[in-house]
Amino acid sequence: MASLQYCINLAAADKKINRGIKEALEFNLKNNLGATDPEDIIRASVRQLSQKKRDVMVDAIRVSDAIAHMESHPGGLGLGLVSLLGKDLNK
Repeated sequence: MASLQYCINLAAADKKINRGIKEALEFNLKNNLGATDPEDIIRASVRQLSQKKRDVMVDAIRVSDAIAHMESHPGGLGLGLVSLLGKDLNK
C-alpha cells in the first residue's frame, strides 16, 4: 500500500490539489499528534483550511462594514474613520 506522503505528492503532481492543501496535509502528517489513520489527518487538514477560509471571509465582511460606516458618516470620511477608532467628534 502506498504511503500517505506518496499519495499527497502524486495528487500535487497531477494538479488534483494545490500547494496550500499539499502543505497543510504534509504539516498534519508530520505533526499528527498520535493520529495514524490517513483519514484523520485529512479531516484535520480540511478543518484547518475551512477555519482559515472562514476567518478570511469574516475579516472581509468586517472591513466592508467599517468602510460603509466611514462613508456614511455625516462629517465625512475622515470623521467616519475617527469615529471608528475612538470618540465620535460629531456628537
